[in-house]
Amino acid sequence: MSDEEASSELAWALRWRGVEDPCLRCRGSGIVQYGSGSTWRGGMGTTSMERDVCDRCWGTGDRYRSGTDLRKLRDEEADRVARKAVELLADKAGTAFSACLGAVIHIAQALDKLADKRGAPAAPHLPEIAKALANTLRSALKS
Repeated sequence: MSDEEASSELAWALRWRGVEDPCLRCRGSGIVQYGSGSTWRGGMGTTSMERDVCDRCWGTGDRYRSGTDLRKLRDEEADRVARKAVELLADKAGTAFSACLGAVIHIAQALDKLADKRGAPAAPHLPEIAKALANTLRSALKS
């Protein structure tokens, strides 16, 4: 295939997708080859390369027209779930969410102390779970 034919096919594909100005990262495809299996999500991933939605245009392929920011959506959902969890705890304690905020802050601080204890933990993964729960409680308070 000549360069001219390839250019013509690319132009057709971009028109077909409605891309007016191709994203600089994915060049209009809406998909990126990431260097790790964690892709745009971050954190642990496989050591293999992975294709996933472009985290600059979020799949539109267009430089100035972004799709839904999946990272933001994921974070907002985590905050919403954390708040609902604290609301459930408040309900089980017979109080309202707004009335238990001080108690939630104290519980998070106690969990931080539990997570920071030196030496062998009383149970496997106790420091990690305590820290994660403290962070989840704090997340509920900011939403």
